[in-house]
Amino acid sequence: MRRHNKFLSQRSLDENGNWRATHERLLKAQRSLSRLVKEGTLFTYLDEDLIAEIDKVPSTNNQIEGGINAML
Repeated sequence: MRRHNKFLSQRSLDENGNWRATHERLLKAQRSLSRLVKEGTLFTYLDEDLIAEIDKVPSTNNQIEGGINAML
């Protein structure tokens, strides 16, 4: 993330004359991904303990796949 700090720290004046982050949406995405990684909820399919508990990690979390909608 340090590689892009200069870009992400850019600020601009909005229509009301207030300083705001130029790339707010990117900052929100960065914070969200960082939080999910710290919580351990992102990339859980790479967790060796989880893989040891089950025989096969499903390729999808869509439980109806292969059911009545399989032909769609």
